[in-house]
Amino acid sequence: MRPEQIAVKYTLALRATLHTEEDLHRTVATYRQFMTICGKEPDLLRTLSNSIVPLDHRKQLLETALSICNPPPSLTALAFLLLERNRFSLLPVIARQFEQQMDQWLNRVEVEVITAIPLSAELFQKVHHTMELFTKKTVRLVQSIDPDIIGGLIIKMEGLAMDFSYRARLEKLREKLLSEGRKIHGA
Repeated sequence: MRPEQIAVKYTLALRATLHTEEDLHRTVATYRQFMTICGKEPDLLRTLSNSIVPLDHRKQLLETALSICNPPPSLTALAFLLLERNRFSLLPVIARQFEQQMDQWLNRVEVEVITAIPLSAELFQKVHHTMELFTKKTVRLVQSIDPDIIGGLIIKMEGLAMDFSYRARLEKLREKLLSEGRKIHGA
């Protein structure tokens, strides 16, 4: 079994122990904080994942690192289980999968809106409301600026892109004019 497949099982098992939205958010926050600590101390993750290091030493190290994060009990239990089974290297994969699943578990979606200039607060709210009606989910609206689109907007979500930009309209008009020109000149 690949590490990603194993991590899915741990991710779903952890999810089954968390009963409120607050628990889910707290777990993600703890994961992020712990991974930040690991990023600042790269030897930490290597040491915790190294089965040659005595288990008691790794447990003490993990306990110290987790005390900084104040994790939910089920996440603490998972971390120690991974440590004891010499699978601690899966923690970053589990953390990534857990965070990716959050949107599905909370019936929400991230929607990126790309515009040439920042949206006004009123227009931002209208787009947000429209996307919630369209998706029937809670929307986390993220705005990006790209002056190359000239005007209009591009909406991206869940691998789908809807292009309502002036640049796209101008490209379609250009293609149509070229096509018509070919018909007229017999090319």
